[in-house]
Amino acid sequence: MKRIKVAFFIVSNGLGGAEKVLLEIIKRVDKTKYEPFLIVNNEIKDYYAAHVASENIFSLGNIYPLLNSSLAQRIIIRARPFFDISKLLLLSKVKSTYCFLKSNNIKIIHSHLMYDFLLSCSIREIDKSIRFIYTLHGFLNLKKENELTYVIKHKTFIKKLSNADVITCVSPQIETFMKESYPSLSSKLITITNGISDSLFNHNFRLDLEKSSLKVNMNKFSFLFIGGDKSVKGGILLVKAIKLFENNPALRDINFEVFFAGPYLNDSPLICQIKNDRYLSTKIKLLGYLDPIKMEEIYSKVDFLIMPSLSEGYPLAAVEAVNNGIPVICSNINAFKLMFDERFLIELSSKAILLMMSKLMTDNVYRSDFISSFIDFKVSVWSELIVSYEEIYCKSNQ
Repeated sequence: MKRIKVAFFIVSNGLGGAEKVLLEIIKRVDKTKYEPFLIVNNEIKDYYAAHVASENIFSLGNIYPLLNSSLAQRIIIRARPFFDISKLLLLSKVKSTYCFLKSNNIKIIHSHLMYDFLLSCSIREIDKSIRFIYTLHGFLNLKKENELTYVIKHKTFIKKLSNADVITCVSPQIETFMKESYPSLSSKLITITNGISDSLFNHNFRLDLEKSSLKVNMNKFSFLFIGGDKSVKGGILLVKAIKLFENNPALRDINFEVFFAGPYLNDSPLICQIKNDRYLSTKIKLLGYLDPIKMEEIYSKVDFLIMPSLSEGYPLAAVEAVNNGIPVICSNINAFKLMFDERFLIELSSKAILLMMSKLMTDNVYRSDFISSFIDFKVSVWSELIVSYEEIYCKSNQ
């Protein structure tokens, strides 16, 4: 049987939720029916290379040329010239990318992020016969400092999005948001049930309240923060909140620790503050980047995940944590409002974080109510996600 060829587009400077979702799709799609191809930048090519035949990979080269400089990561990456350079490098690859697709007779392309979206749109404008699938991994953030504004203007993005034949949403909340905000795109939207790897995160999530009540007698509470020194993840607010414990006599003796996971620069101001402060260095354990195996080990050690994020798309870290039986302390941004009980979402301030952490460690009733709010949170396995995409690829090939 002739296999359906699908080219997956991914251009990114790191490994987040969208990148993980794509990897699982490539790994798990039925290889007897579908032949995966990959259009990818050099910075993350190795992450996928083991799962795609080498002759099926088209490298876009280094699209993020400034990332190897720590100075660039601290300063230039937040400036418009960085995005302009990367966009120019990427769009210079349109012709060669199209030639690769044409030479391999590929008629279906599947894009996931913002830069590869631009590349996919350019390809589609050249050849209307190519079927274009785009996955929305999160809510559109319209703040001026958001990457969307730097890469492509919002109105232009919505206009180009109409080029897609299918727009998949990783949660029903995102589909609802898109239908209400952009009715003209409604006919293209499909909710794809988001899943968590059933090889690593195969626990049937059901919080054991009796077990949680035993925590009253434990000597130490453990929190997990994932975000490294990225300001958008709220690490600065969390560190300020932890410091407030030291300055409050009523809370100073509460025994807790915070595992600080995610990539960071050793000389970033936030990391230097943690390392050079006697109190913070005893409370915060710097872990750096953790692969999925190590993440599972950490989940077995912590009581809560804390996400004081300033912005999130679809927060995969929260879903993974809940699937492992770990309740999540979240900021009151839209992404979390549509996922969890709003009664327990916190304001974006160090005092609000302090209050939530202290209540969970000292108030047994409040902690029990908080944990109970997660019991009905449902997470599916990857098999549902893959079946849905395979059906879309099959229809797109007809």
